[in-house]
Amino acid sequence: MGPGVQVPQDPQSKFQNQSIPCRANWKRLFAIFDTSPMYNVVDGKKVVGTLDFGFAQTLQLPFVFVLGGQEWNALKLDHEMQQVLVEKNKTGKAPKWKALANFDIPFELAQEVGSILMSDLQLHFLDHVAHLSIQRQRNTMGSLGWQRNKWILEADEDHGPFSLWTFGGDKINRTIALLFAAEFGEQPDYDFKLITFQAQKDEELSMEQLCKWLSQLRTSTLIELESLIHSQVEAKWFSKFSECLPEKLAKWTIQERGTDLQGVTRELNKIALSFSLNG
Repeated sequence: MGPGVQVPQDPQSKFQNQSIPCRANWKRLFAIFDTSPMYNVVDGKKVVGTLDFGFAQTLQLPFVFVLGGQEWNALKLDHEMQQVLVEKNKTGKAPKWKALANFDIPFELAQEVGSILMSDLQLHFLDHVAHLSIQRQRNTMGSLGWQRNKWILEADEDHGPFSLWTFGGDKINRTIALLFAAEFGEQPDYDFKLITFQAQKDEELSMEQLCKWLSQLRTSTLIELESLIHSQVEAKWFSKFSECLPEKLAKWTIQERGTDLQGVTRELNKIALSFSLNG
């Protein structure tokens, strides 16, 4: 038996005088994702709010974000004091949330949400305010025609932007967004319901191009897709053990946790794609 941990002597233990092998499983040791700490946002000597560190850590300093209706320019991350040092920003585009956070909506829940929004099912357990909220969303999305086996590709103009309604959950939609970025060089917006595609500035993207690309994904192997995804993943802080991992393993850990290639290929080969051009 290889190197191990000696079990304490216990007359009642069936493991007495035995040792348990210790295996260097980096996933068990290091792939521990803590709830992101909240860092104080400090302007000079004044604390103006808090920021989820999981969001801040996905961006390169300096970056711009919105807090309390004001744009702030992040200058420094002080890990010891758990602070983001900032100054007011007058110009610049605030980034959108694309962190691999701890609150992904899973596929199964997203499917249930889609089914509820596309139906007239009465939810008697909801109070009046919640009922009104559901009804507003049904009025907005109920006419899409989405079904569990059908995705909707929607656009107002022939050259986008395009909305792909999947109700596939955050991981599947994030995976599709990363694959699009690898192919077209532009990072789409996404949530658990849909992905919004558009071309890079001064370039055009047609519905035909987008459909052809989605068809290519159907026939791509997992190895090919993994290679494309890997080119879009950066080694970021995701746990107190992150610094223990080499960059290569950190990227694979983030990719494994934040994406679902098998789910993407499964759904693409199961669903029908329906088109809606509103313009």
